[in-house]
Amino acid sequence: MAGCATQSHHKSEAISDEALITRWRDKQLTLSQIESVDGASNGSLEWNRFKAKMKPGDELWHFCSPGPTWENMMGWEGYAIFRGSRLVDSFTTREN
Repeated sequence: MAGCATQSHHKSEAISDEALITRWRDKQLTLSQIESVDGASNGSLEWNRFKAKMKPGDELWHFCSPGPTWENMMGWEGYAIFRGSRLVDSFTTREN
């Protein structure tokens, strides 16, 4: 399975989820864009809890780990809420 992002990190580095998601952001989206195309997130209790954390001015981003993470069964994809440069929360849509 191919990855999404082109950036990677060295396995020896200890990197937080926030740093990884920030690095792997690839496209800023709106709630309506996501909910119109992504059935995995639309309407679930978890998705509703996630989007309830959004406040005016927050940004919603898609993120996806690079190809080698998917090849090594460590792939991770989803959406993230950012308030300024800080990660508020993430919602995983696919992982292996």
